[in-house]
Amino acid sequence: MEQDFKDRAQRRRKDKTIADGLRLKGNEAMKRGLYKSAKHHYTEALESRKDLLAVYTNRALVAIKLEDM
Repeated sequence: MEQDFKDRAQRRRKDKTIADGLRLKGNEAMKRGLYKSAKHHYTEALESRKDLLAVYTNRALVAIKLEDM
């Protein structure tokens, strides 16, 4: 059981690292005005980690930007 806890913790750390990288890619795409790309990166980040609230906000901002186009 203890090993299971360690494995889960390690997997969560790895998923967070992946999600943070995708979030940063999304942020860069937003700065460049590449909104569809940013939305893709944010969605991928949320598939890795569902508890990153800032990514939900960023993705919502992208949706607003895409509607204004």
